Amino acid sequence: MVSQNQRKQVAQMEKHLSMPTPDADSTTELILFIENDGNLYKQMTVPIYKNLQKKYGTEKYDRRLALVSFRNLTDEGAKRYESGGVRRGPTPSYFTPAVRTWSAVRLLEDFESELDAGNRW
Repeated sequence: MVSQNQRKQVAQMEKHLSMPTPDADSTTELILFIENDGNLYKQMTVPIYKNLQKKYGTEKYDRRLALVSFRNLTDEGAKRYESGGVRRGPTPSYFTPAVRTWSAVRLLEDFESELDAGNRW
């Protein structure tokens, strides 16, 4: 069952996906930060992978809701990136919503390609 909040998040992400592709350097930087932050990996990435891995290949797997999970991961990664003092500058938010959404899409595609190749977590 999809909640109203999840429907709203999916609609917002679809709006961001219809925009032009953001700067590839920003999306790559956010993905690399997420993949290399040990606490974020243990606290969010592994639970997302294990949860979605159980559902992948069944009718329970919904790609749009999986994207919501990865978008939550990129939101948290962006927050930790900015609060960790990694980026110092005048702009309050270095990663725009479109960058975070496209980063989530890339993480989801990587996740699905790993599962299709037979790799498990």
